[in-house]
Amino acid sequence: MKLRKLLSAALCAALLACLLPAAAYADGVKSITEKEQDETAAAEDISALALDEAVVNPAGETLYNDGDIVFNNYGTVYNNGGIVFNNGGTVFNNSGTVYNNGGIVYNNGALVYNNAGTVFNNDGSVEDNAAAPEISGTDDSAADDKAVPASATGKDEAAAEDKADDTKNDGKKAAGDSKSAGEKSADEKNSGPYKITLSADYSAFADITGLDSDSSIDADAECVITPKEGVIITDAVTTSGACSMDENGTVTLSKADRDGKLTLKFRLAVPVISPGSDSYGDDRLITLSAAEGADIYYTTDGSTPTEKSDKYKEPFEIDSSVIVKAIAVMDGARTSETAEESYVYPAIPDVEFDTVAVGYRQPDAKPLVVKNTGLGELVIESVALEGGDSSSFILSTTDGGTVATGQSDNKTWTVVPKKGLAAGEYETEAVFTLSSGDKVSVDIDFKVSKTAAKAKT
Repeated sequence: MKLRKLLSAALCAALLACLLPAAAYADGVKSITEKEQDETAAAEDISALALDEAVVNPAGETLYNDGDIVFNNYGTVYNNGGIVFNNGGTVFNNSGTVYNNGGIVYNNGALVYNNAGTVFNNDGSVEDNAAAPEISGTDDSAADDKAVPASATGKDEAAAEDKADDTKNDGKKAAGDSKSAGEKSADEKNSGPYKITLSADYSAFADITGLDSDSSIDADAECVITPKEGVIITDAVTTSGACSMDENGTVTLSKADRDGKLTLKFRLAVPVISPGSDSYGDDRLITLSAAEGADIYYTTDGSTPTEKSDKYKEPFEIDSSVIVKAIAVMDGARTSETAEESYVYPAIPDVEFDTVAVGYRQPDAKPLVVKNTGLGELVIESVALEGGDSSSFILSTTDGGTVATGQSDNKTWTVVPKKGLAAGEYETEAVFTLSSGDKVSVDIDFKVSKTAAKAKT
């Protein structure tokens, strides 16, 4: 039942008395003069909230609120985007602001001011002022009148609690066993132990420590949830206490205040492809790894892998430029993002000079043509002439360099035979040292004949 009433200035003063415990708790006991000044200022603030359009929820009633200002007295309130002043009732709050005095609040994503009530908070900000101190010199009779105690409506507190339980059983909001929590003494509520129910079996994704054998935890204890290698915790929600995550992705459950449920969500980390992207000259075995129990699917043509791609079973060999991509898949967790590594194998053809006769004029230098056949940058650390008749040739530079994707370099490195070589065949190798440490060798040949008749022009 949703009732709208115009609130007079007298109601504003009465409601102010409901809010005073939260303010008093924050600021301490003040003199009567100071409190009177605070009352006046608070009343002006409340007037600014358009109280003339507020909704008053009587005792024993259930209110579904969307964007209104609600004063709740021992009723049940579902609040979406509004402001709720709650005195002794049960409040399910979504995105609103709740001022709660002695009630039960189920809060999702909102700001809750709670005085001596029970708050089930999911993702919201709660300022809990516990039991409000008594303020001397303040007449609380008006506040008590507006709070509508159970005796004033002919319904007892047990009936109000039964109403809240019936509403929760209807599936409007599940936020723990509030009735059992309400049956506990104050000492029991503050100390525990409380039973924490896991929403699913998370043993494949995380190690959970700090819960007893029956999954119980004391109020001052902590439960630590550590993701296993290759797993990322993306979300942690509890109906009891609070969850926090550190920079390593470890979640801690603390400040348990009732029996509750812990819900975790996971995503698999990207698979590890080894070795990583680089320039290579020799064959390589590619190894893929992911979380234990996960399946890995991969491609070598640069396409995005799916569960229809090749399934990884063992290391595989590559000997040419390829891009390896991989994903990790496991029931109970989101599929990983795509891992990618690029392997570049250069193409460098051999160099052969024309045959010349003794007394030849030195031929023109020939380039060492380096072609990047991959989709990553080709990185060359150095070049050198090694073995054979290396002293019979001149290399333009021993410095390294880079070749962009799909490009060729025919200018940086050149080679030429020396002058005045005697008749004979001269051979050496140009050795390219790549960034991976691999070496690529190309042959260089030059022949000098004894007579001009045998020379090639």
